[in-house]
Amino acid sequence: MTKWSEWEVEVISVLASFNDLVSKEDALTPKYISSIWSISYPNFPSRSPDSIRHKMNSVTHTDIDSRFMEYLKSTPRSVVSINDIAILFNVPVDIAEKIVKAIEFKHHISFYDQKTSCFSVRAVLDLVEGNTESTPVKVIHAKEFFEEQMNILDKTTTEPKIIEVIDPVPKTKKEKKEKAESEDILFNRLNELRYELNNPETSKNRKKSIKKSIKRIKKKLGVSDEYISLYDKEHDENEQDNTPTTENIPDQSKLKDWIEEAVPETTLDKEPVSNSTTEIVHFKLGIISDTHIGSKWFDADALKGFYKKCRDEGVTRIIHAGDLFDGSTTYSYQEKDQNLVGYREQFNWIVKNYPKYEGISTYIVAGNHDVNIMKKHNIHPIIELAKVRFDIKYSGDYYTDFNKHGVIIRVVHCDGSNYSGEPMTKLKGLIDTTYNKCHIFIMGHLHQAMELHDYGDVQYAVAPGCFVKPNEYTIRRAYVPAVGGFILDVTYDPSTDKVKVDSRWLSNDQL
Repeated sequence: MTKWSEWEVEVISVLASFNDLVSKEDALTPKYISSIWSISYPNFPSRSPDSIRHKMNSVTHTDIDSRFMEYLKSTPRSVVSINDIAILFNVPVDIAEKIVKAIEFKHHISFYDQKTSCFSVRAVLDLVEGNTESTPVKVIHAKEFFEEQMNILDKTTTEPKIIEVIDPVPKTKKEKKEKAESEDILFNRLNELRYELNNPETSKNRKKSIKKSIKRIKKKLGVSDEYISLYDKEHDENEQDNTPTTENIPDQSKLKDWIEEAVPETTLDKEPVSNSTTEIVHFKLGIISDTHIGSKWFDADALKGFYKKCRDEGVTRIIHAGDLFDGSTTYSYQEKDQNLVGYREQFNWIVKNYPKYEGISTYIVAGNHDVNIMKKHNIHPIIELAKVRFDIKYSGDYYTDFNKHGVIIRVVHCDGSNYSGEPMTKLKGLIDTTYNKCHIFIMGHLHQAMELHDYGDVQYAVAPGCFVKPNEYTIRRAYVPAVGGFILDVTYDPSTDKVKVDSRWLSNDQL
């Protein structure tokens, strides 16, 4: 009989402890566990019902409820999905849902949203502590958000007037261009741009682009600002009688408050900061990306050296911005550039050899090489890895936001070719197109090491390099990879909402 590993014993302990939370009718039977074992844990040997029953009777039980609450208090994320709970307890998703429902039943509360498979961390902690004054955060997806907004508008506006279209539809490119540049359309577009320009939520870089567009439209119209003001006044008078009644909708100055009241914040709960607090927040972060484990040119010694530096300097959180695996089908004939061919070999190497130090956790955002494994094998490599390496945390695909003591950290792994064009331009371009404000912006995929301070709405941006040594492939692609990572020393003043980042680049010759 194959010996039980420590990891397997831990899983059985969780399953046995779950049975303590529920009634006898809802308990997991050894037969059921045995039937899903090989499916849920393909990297480990199958276990018979008798073997599982014997092990469940001999393992030490754990307090699942306390472990769940400790996780919520320590996680930097504001909204947790059922996948996160499955990773926490190393169980399949359907059992993770059973655990969540059992915790709901124990505390006589309801917080799990079956439709979105998510729940708000703040809402759960408030409900458990009996804080009824706090409004639970509503977790919804973009589709439901817009549906709800449309329902609100439908109830508060009258039926729009049907206008008969008299002008013929333009057919040629010339006619389409003339139609698009008609005076009324240009004036309408100008009004839209001016409204967006005056919106305090519009980013600095977007405002620059808007001013250029306004200048271009004024030039096409050949009019002054005074004429535009007269046109606005006359246009408003002509349409006064046809304006739909929107008595229940507030004016533009109160629109933001109205939307927030109608639909609470959906994705990220910023930690509340009291007006009287002046306490300075300080923490350290390790930032790495693009390890490409499995590639012939993966620098394992540099990666181990970086983790050792983090340990020596008291860093407890390392963010990995994507492409942990090299994969196998990202480009043609990729196997000839690998010494670990295939997902399984790469996975097993990471489980056994990826740097591991007590107290250090690695938060990984899946990159395009990682996601391609999921497409080919129908299995998520980072989620599977987090089940057997407790220090590795799955944090989303391509994109995620972290909230570290009020500091919003955005991590993006861009896609497409990273070998053409100027890298700094790509970093700025990605910041320009991102939504919502963040303090720190981390961009994976470029294999370059770059920093940018106070650009647009971002106070610090970084591309953290890679762990792939220069090779014949990079020569063909005409770029030199920057091997290494960053250690960030972050100081945050909540009274001014400003961060100060002292960064240090550690190249492979320093590791």
